Amino acid sequence: MAIITAHEVKVNSPAGLQWPDANINLVVDALERDYVSRLFGHEFYSTLTNDLTPLPAHIDEYNPSFEYGLDDIVQWRGVVYKSVVGCNRSEPGIDANWQRVPKFQKNCYNELWDNYLCKIIAFATYDATLVFDSQASGATGVLIYAEPSPSWMRQATKGEIAERSKRISDTIKLFTEQMWLFIFEKQKNGQCMTIPTACFSNEILPKDHRGKRRIAFIS
Repeated sequence: MAIITAHEVKVNSPAGLQWPDANINLVVDALERDYVSRLFGHEFYSTLTNDLTPLPAHIDEYNPSFEYGLDDIVQWRGVVYKSVVGCNRSEPGIDANWQRVPKFQKNCYNELWDNYLCKIIAFATYDATLVFDSQASGATGVLIYAEPSPSWMRQATKGEIAERSKRISDTIKLFTEQMWLFIFEKQKNGQCMTIPTACFSNEILPKDHRGKRRIAFIS
């Protein structure tokens, strides 16, 4: 099972909440493993999965008709929350009655995930499903809205699909460069310094940083 959820893919990329889950779930596990391995080496993916916050095997979806007690755990819009008060009838994420359960146990991993890695994987998954996952039922190809009415649609051209994919790839590269700089600054300040070692490929790094590939990383 992938670390990222289908909902996280949708809210951390241009996919949007209406993007279907089915094909996200088909590709995201392999794609996530591939990206983490390319960025940090094969062992780091296991390190991340082993550091996931322990949670119950089954977490119920938040139900607005229920009243929740202290320490009750629910899932809402792809995020896990814990109630920090009794007699809780508020919606998770709205006020201080709910606390978001962090993805990982170590703060460094959560910073890396929330600010960079989650977005990189989300954009890459959206890109991978762009052609076959945006079709309306019974349609062929990618459908895009045409002016003046959003109900008028036509099939996207190969050039339009390619241009959209290129923009997504450019954004992934930008996030990756910023993530590398984030790790570099952490290391320089003596933070997140233990194993495993990040190993960025020359294809991923910006030109100015090529050849500077070994970075002690994250405890």
